[in-house]
Amino acid sequence: MAELTINTARQVDLPGLHIQIYYDGGDPELMKDWLGEDIDLIPQGNGDLGERMGRAFENTFSGGMQKALIIGTDSPSITHQLLRLALFKLENSDMVLGPAADGGYYLIGIRKQAAAKALPGIMNGIPWGTGEVFDQTLKNAQEFGLNVLQTEMLGDIDRPEDLHLWKEASDSESSPLISVIIPTINEEDNLPALAENLSTEKRLETIVADGGSSDGTVQMARLLTSNVINSEKGRWIQMNAGAVAAKGEIFLFLHADTRLPRGFSDYIRHAIADQDTVAGAFRFATDLDTATMKLIEWAANMRASRLGIIYSDQALFIRADCFRELGGFPDQPVMEDYELTRRVRARGKTVLLPLKAVSSSRKWKAVGIWKLTAIHYTVTGAYLMGVSPERLAGWYRRLIKNSAKGEGRRAL
Repeated sequence: MAELTINTARQVDLPGLHIQIYYDGGDPELMKDWLGEDIDLIPQGNGDLGERMGRAFENTFSGGMQKALIIGTDSPSITHQLLRLALFKLENSDMVLGPAADGGYYLIGIRKQAAAKALPGIMNGIPWGTGEVFDQTLKNAQEFGLNVLQTEMLGDIDRPEDLHLWKEASDSESSPLISVIIPTINEEDNLPALAENLSTEKRLETIVADGGSSDGTVQMARLLTSNVINSEKGRWIQMNAGAVAAKGEIFLFLHADTRLPRGFSDYIRHAIADQDTVAGAFRFATDLDTATMKLIEWAANMRASRLGIIYSDQALFIRADCFRELGGFPDQPVMEDYELTRRVRARGKTVLLPLKAVSSSRKWKAVGIWKLTAIHYTVTGAYLMGVSPERLAGWYRRLIKNSAKGEGRRAL
């Protein structure tokens, strides 16, 4: 478990990142032979768990660090995305906590300024080893006036019945890597929530392909992933650029305003494990809960399941080798996802997973549900009748410009 946790921490890949092991007992020289020379080995010292963690924070800050995370080695579900997200949360908060399912926490992080006024006090009076550890720590932090953010809840291994977590984590280490490719233009506000959505999935690499954002999208993306690509504008161009940089065996094309359910990566891998399956997607849904929108969602999912017509707002996934053999997304400004999936169907089976990819309804609200639906069907019909993608793109832009307002127009 120590090896898995340390390897996970190494994948965070942020400038200035230092990994330290605070140990109790053992031989430092043997541990260096085991773990490598790039890790600092520091004795924990005496005292209860709170005193030892407080001392570790103080030592780290005295060495010049401005923020620090302490993690244990008994939460094998922890991911490098989650650790990076926790460090990001410390950009705008005093403290971050990762709640464990048993009432403790698997992660605690704090900024230097907050530590100066709150340590060792926030570690006092904690009933270590009980189900009250998280709640009491949070209460102590709030009494010191600290702003605390949380990461996703994970399980940890304390008892034999918890060992399934280790099996799941160790099995995932040999599973196919999924490259999540996200095309962006002015998506600064959506990226933190998307990072949260991806944070607990094992064996992912996240690639943001930006098409020339004028807001803080690129800066935000670089805080959340080390794989940020500056691309020529055009969704198909950006997704192809992301795929060139991707190392995974499976590509997942995901819009910045789409959210997937927890555990989605296991569903993708299970689907691709069938050698006949080359691609797939999720059921289409939006966050707009109206009867009209539900009808449109139903129609879209019927189209996908019966005809195999899949669009990229359904979180399209595809075998990397198949994507490359097909030459990626075709060079056209609209219907590029339709055209790719049409070609994919000639190579093998496509599947529609039972899980939902929930997209923002901002464009539907901006244009109007029926109006946007009519625009989509008009563009699709014209494309099938042979109208060029370039001409359709001009129609689409004009129709949207005349229909959408404010934020919705920017989103489209």
